[in-house]
Amino acid sequence: AAEAALAEKNGLAERMAELLKEEQLLAEEKQSLEADSIGLQNKEKALQAKLNELTSKHKILSHMQQDFDGFGRSSKSVLQNRAAWRQGICGAVAQLIQVPDPYVTAVETALGGALQYLVTEDETTAKQAIAFLKDQRLGRATFLPLTTIQTGTPRDYELKAAAAPGSLGLASAVVGCEQKYRKVVEFLLGRTILAENIDAALAIAKNHQYRVRIVTLDGQQVNPGGSLTGGSTHRRENSFLSRSNEIAALEKTMGETQVSLEQAQQAVSAADQKRLELDKKAEDKQAEKQALEVRLAQLEVHNTNLQGELRRLQMAADSLQEEMDSFAGEKTAMQTKLAQKQEAILALENRDVEHKQEMLRWQQELKLLNEQKDLTGHAVTDCKVSLTALEQQMQAAESESQMLRTELAKTAAVLQRLADEAETLRE
Repeated sequence: AAEAALAEKNGLAERMAELLKEEQLLAEEKQSLEADSIGLQNKEKALQAKLNELTSKHKILSHMQQDFDGFGRSSKSVLQNRAAWRQGICGAVAQLIQVPDPYVTAVETALGGALQYLVTEDETTAKQAIAFLKDQRLGRATFLPLTTIQTGTPRDYELKAAAAPGSLGLASAVVGCEQKYRKVVEFLLGRTILAENIDAALAIAKNHQYRVRIVTLDGQQVNPGGSLTGGSTHRRENSFLSRSNEIAALEKTMGETQVSLEQAQQAVSAADQKRLELDKKAEDKQAEKQALEVRLAQLEVHNTNLQGELRRLQMAADSLQEEMDSFAGEKTAMQTKLAQKQEAILALENRDVEHKQEMLRWQQELKLLNEQKDLTGHAVTDCKVSLTALEQQMQAAESESQMLRTELAKTAAVLQRLADEAETLRE
């Protein structure tokens, strides 16, 4: 039992050491996870703040677009009208075209007020809108009925100018739109040249006798006849085209940010789940450690009890050894006494034999005396007295011999009992 308890205690101690290492590893992993989790949470907050900012800006710009911010009163009034003829209004030119960001300033410069021109399905709708503006005294607007717009073909010198060094081609080529509105784009921009900068624009204009209209990417303009128009441009948020592009860019960025945010949220959630799993493992390890500590304490108490029991048994063994030593002494004394008794019995037996021989002799003599009738009565009486005394001596010797045998048997029984007890103690 003691060996089993010791083996169990050693096993528990080894397991306790393993648990302490596992707890340390879990603590380190949890610390690293918490650091990562803080980073992920900060990233999530930053992405959420960025998304909120983008959403807010998108909302403002979208509201400005819906409100046709920057449009004149007349165009805005037509676009916001709910009359039946409004169904025939396709929209303002700025609403119907798409321009890549690098060309926005140039196209806006080239179009100028034409950005607010209103495209209609037909001239009837245009007349109804004009009547509305006139009746309501809301000003004037230009309409581009799809049924009446006619596009011209660029002249040869304009095509040559579009292909000249420093030129980026015709402005209509960089503008996107639905096919039904392509002739509107050609009508407005089909003869306008895009140039990289003002120097390139002037060189192209000079080489073509200043007969072409050229717009640079930064919004400077060379007009037919040689006049120049330029300076600073308006802020992007004041431009419908710029706002459209910015809204599209915002929507793209918002989508990307939303995806990143969801990924970050998933990562935070996964980190939280992992932390919960680590906490559960730590709790399990702690519970197992506490159980081991309890069991080790129990084994320690059991070991203490075993040590006490061992000491008690050792003391009992020492006491039994002393008793065995005492019994051995008694046995030796008994054996000595037994030897003496056996010698006494032997002596008595020898005396008994002598007495028997002497009695036989006396019996023979008595027989002889009986045969001798001439013996006197006194002599016969003396013989009888002697014979009686001799018989009494023989009886006494026999009794003493019997007593010695009885005592010898008792002594042998005592020796046997002592031997059995000694054997029991050895076991």
